[in-house]
Amino acid sequence: MSSRPIGRCVYRRQQKFQPSERRLRTEPPTKNMLIYSLVGVETPSPTQPGIVDNCDKFCYVQKDNTCEEVAEKNHISVEELIKWNEGAGPECLTLWANTYACYRRMKPPKAS
Repeated sequence: MSSRPIGRCVYRRQQKFQPSERRLRTEPPTKNMLIYSLVGVETPSPTQPGIVDNCDKFCYVQKDNTCEEVAEKNHISVEELIKWNEGAGPECLTLWANTYACYRRMKPPKAS
């Protein structure tokens, strides 16, 4: 499997990030396969533990990324990153490196 990012993961930094003590885990999950959701979204692997089941955009988390950097690069808040990747923990201290994180959930269908 290639380790290329899926989605909008590669950005130039437009502002400086503040240093953070929150670093990521580096032990990879054990499974390495592609998973397809019921709605046809290809889910890359390995993913973060506790990832939501209705994710439709993923970003590869690198070893030296902080939670703040992952959130900023994907235009979401750290709170959203934690909510969509529950394995990150309430303080985002256990987000895994070398895995894919969810950065966007599917929108519910519009009522007719």
